[in-house]
Amino acid sequence: MKGLIYRELYLSKKSYISGFVTFLMIFLIGLLFRLSTEYGNLASLAKFEGDVFRTVDIITYYESLYVPSAVIFFAMMAEHGVIIADFKSKWNTFAYTFPVREERTVFVKYLILVCSMLVGFILSILNALIICGISDRPFTFGIVKNILIIMMCILINQAINIPLLMKLRSKAKSDMVFTIAFAILLFVFSKFIKEIFTKIFSEFSDIENMTESEVWELLRNFIQGIINFRDKVFLFVPIVIIAVLSSGYYASVRILKGRER
Repeated sequence: MKGLIYRELYLSKKSYISGFVTFLMIFLIGLLFRLSTEYGNLASLAKFEGDVFRTVDIITYYESLYVPSAVIFFAMMAEHGVIIADFKSKWNTFAYTFPVREERTVFVKYLILVCSMLVGFILSILNALIICGISDRPFTFGIVKNILIIMMCILINQAINIPLLMKLRSKAKSDMVFTIAFAILLFVFSKFIKEIFTKIFSEFSDIENMTESEVWELLRNFIQGIINFRDKVFLFVPIVIIAVLSSGYYASVRILKGRER
């Protein structure tokens, strides 16, 4: 198993390094924005343009909190390139001569996937702690929930993509299947989505005639609604992660065994 782990990490190292560098750049950009908002040029807006400053402050705060998280989680999707490279080099055919069961081969892929996501989660938490400290805002469990939901969404993508790539042997075909599936989901839930946007537009339709306090009260209520929805979704995070990883693992094993026959 050590050899399989070393092989996966060796083939993925360039993707991990480039992903980490991208994460670091996004983190530094967000950090500079927050420092400027708190102590630099952007902070001067508070004296002359209160509304503008408040908007800039909110945007840069949440961007600095969550964009680096999404970037680092996406950077952990190096397994896609390894699977495609294996098919191009005919590695899978050669690997059938090894005394290694398909279950172990797939287990290593999902083990590295989970470990990569955990590394991304730790980096995301560190980023959030730094941003909250600079911004003089509390680091709450709600932030952890948001990061975990981001991780869950990308983990679902990864766990489903591994067996798809093994079956289709093409990233383009895999992406096409994902696109079609996403379009079907949008169609199925189109009525629900339409109702959400209709409610949003109706609540903000008269925003020009509202006072500043009324606008912020409306925004607070809107954000609270999102938080309530997030808390409901968060209850299913562990179940969804376990279900997706388990189904992806067993599907991948069946595909590899099917190739052998």
